[in-house]
Amino acid sequence: MDLGKYILSLLNEQGRSQTWLADKLNINVKTFSGKLKRNSITGEEILQIGYWLNINLDELKKECINYGKK
Repeated sequence: MDLGKYILSLLNEQGRSQTWLADKLNINVKTFSGKLKRNSITGEEILQIGYWLNINLDELKKECINYGKK
């Protein structure tokens, strides 16, 4: 699973910007954009992103596990 693309798709669906989420995470938008491109998001950041984008982390976990089995 490409977590960065998944987060970008959620932002798009919700009509929110990378800048908005970067501000919520207290991260520079360029740094955040780079993290999305490289899929270098920390566990703590995933939890924060889950909160702000209302992501069901159990479903995300299942999707990641199933993706690895494909």
